[in-house]
Amino acid sequence: PAQSAVRACRVSDIGQETSKACLAICPTTHKSRMHRLARYRSGRVELWITPCVVTMPPPRSTALIVPTNERLCGTQFAHFPKGGPTPAATKIGERDYERPRAERLLYQCESVDGIVTEFGGAAYESAIADLPIVSGDADYPVRCKTGGAVRVPIATGPLAAFADGLILAVPPFYASLSWRGQLLNAYSNAFALGPPTRRIATPLMGAGTRGAPLAEAA
Repeated sequence: PAQSAVRACRVSDIGQETSKACLAICPTTHKSRMHRLARYRSGRVELWITPCVVTMPPPRSTALIVPTNERLCGTQFAHFPKGGPTPAATKIGERDYERPRAERLLYQCESVDGIVTEFGGAAYESAIADLPIVSGDADYPVRCKTGGAVRVPIATGPLAAFADGLILAVPPFYASLSWRGQLLNAYSNAFALGPPTRRIATPLMGAGTRGAPLAEAA
């Protein structure tokens, strides 16, 4: 819930090294408007509550950090097991999970990566395909390692508000032994790719499909 998100982020240190950053928390309870909760480091870092960081980003945001996977392939399934592992099948059977669906699975529309994948369309897929493969093979081409980030200069259709493009970052799964270090690397590498004199919007990385508890991710 939104109240939990606010409480967890009061101790957040994320984004201190960037010139201007807007950390946007997307509450699970829908609200029709967004508002700023706090400002840090003389206004260089702001904390916002918003229904959706993609469709309602903090004002004057010109770039968006998108938490994604190592293949940068966006969402490939109708729903995804929170915390992994990445499913190998083309479909995920909800009956295969013992825990209730609401606790275990996230749908495409519930993740920033899923919304960007849908809005970006063919232009987004083409931009991803042009990025080099850094490891893996034809079946599992890795274009960005965990903790890394790449920039995609695309700003069309519903994503046109982000004139400086999208910054795709790969946070680790929460079960990773090096989770904290890799998460900080993902933030640092993503902010380093942003425009130095403009605003970069980012959701709270790692707390979605990667499975980190909200307080830990903050």
